[in-house]
Amino acid sequence: MGVLNIGKLTIHVESLNKTQMITDTRIHVRWSWNSRPVDTEWNGGVIVSRQCQGRMSRRTFVKGLGAVLGGGATVYAGRYLVPPSPRFESRTSSRTLEYVAPHSGEEIQFINKTDEPSFLPPVAYTWSLDGRMTSTNRDYSCSLSETRTTGVAHTVHLTASRGFLSGSTERRIEADPENLPEYQEKRMSIPIKGVNYHIGRRFMGDYGKTPDQYEINESLEVIRRELGCNAIKIYGDNQDVMVSCAKKAIEKDFHTIVLSLRHKFKAPEQEVTIDEHAQTVVEFSKKAEEILKIHDDTVLCVGEELQYSVRGLVDAPSYDERIDAYHKMMPEQRVDVDKNLNRYLSEIMKGVKQNFSGRVTYSSNEMTTPAIDWESFDIVGPMFYSTNVGALEELKAYGKPVYVTEFGSQCFIGAANGDEYHGQEYSQEEQARFVERIVPEFGRIGIDGVFYWTFIAKIDESDAESFGLIRWNRTGASTRKAGFYSYKNLVVR
Repeated sequence: MGVLNIGKLTIHVESLNKTQMITDTRIHVRWSWNSRPVDTEWNGGVIVSRQCQGRMSRRTFVKGLGAVLGGGATVYAGRYLVPPSPRFESRTSSRTLEYVAPHSGEEIQFINKTDEPSFLPPVAYTWSLDGRMTSTNRDYSCSLSETRTTGVAHTVHLTASRGFLSGSTERRIEADPENLPEYQEKRMSIPIKGVNYHIGRRFMGDYGKTPDQYEINESLEVIRRELGCNAIKIYGDNQDVMVSCAKKAIEKDFHTIVLSLRHKFKAPEQEVTIDEHAQTVVEFSKKAEEILKIHDDTVLCVGEELQYSVRGLVDAPSYDERIDAYHKMMPEQRVDVDKNLNRYLSEIMKGVKQNFSGRVTYSSNEMTTPAIDWESFDIVGPMFYSTNVGALEELKAYGKPVYVTEFGSQCFIGAANGDEYHGQEYSQEEQARFVERIVPEFGRIGIDGVFYWTFIAKIDESDAESFGLIRWNRTGASTRKAGFYSYKNLVVR
């Protein structure tokens, strides 16, 4: 710890080991007198051993020893007089609460992370919830009543005391309802209930940000255990994260896992082309095969509405402009685009089948679904955002499973009818009613699987234009929307 010189006496402090009381302090020192070693140990005021070669007065020895003890006591007292700095984390038994808020039926564990040095007296703890003392244990657990009705978050407070010194910390936590009474449980006739989960796309700001492993774990836990989905469609352009997410989904016991590379930008303001997409998907199919080896219901989706999502089939610079251009085409022009798309899909399938032995599908926009050559696919995979399911019924004629790879609604009045957003009143119930109405219709015509679009959309904090079942919170845990409860209560048989 240091060196002290007093005349011919040199004191090297080797260690200062403290227990709870100063009288128990044990100081190990290495003494030198006239450069010759002298060993001693002081314990509770008693010199345990002292071997001295040469002359050292008792006064000099006591003076040196007092200096050492005084320094050690100062260090100890300085540490003792610092109040505790409490800290804690909150979680359930299976997930953190960093990304999705808890609900009122969950037991929340408040885990004390306060440092307690062994050489100091023990710390006493007091937990309070909303101003009322609830526990004096080191850790604490409870469920929290929902705060959606009151609009006031719960306050969890922890005080740590050592003697007359104390410190405190608190955390504000919102809790969603476990259920909403207006959405009662109903049995689905559809065997595969899924949701789309975004694992990020480059150069797309918050929306495209890749979730970390903790967010993925938490999201999949909520999707599987609470939302009740037995299937998941993982989409985005980060192949390694997609593989990691698929493995996590296997751990969570998802039945059907759909892997879908969806590209946007390869560089800022430079979108991926159809040729680049085709090459990447064929190469990725090798990784998909590795997932298939450990999970036999792994499905590869080789593209999503490629007329719009990538450049090359429709001559326009952006996604929205390609949609607009396609809609304005003459029928014969659309036929040419659709033929070109089928040609690309055929080439992609040839490459994919050399690497991947599982089932393959394609996710088609409603307008182009009838033009797709579904014969080469194992699963027919239309998107569906309207209300007339008659067009879907015709797809059963292929004699293949039909998965609705996307369906959903935004959260404003008129959204469920296909209206565009022009500042209409915000309404989560619009989304919830759409889900409650359309899923039974899918079941009635014999659809085999459905995948809601999307679990969470990190795009718009006003939320009106979001299709997400979870309302994104940029600075804290995100919360469940009415549509979440509506879809949750549609239960797979």
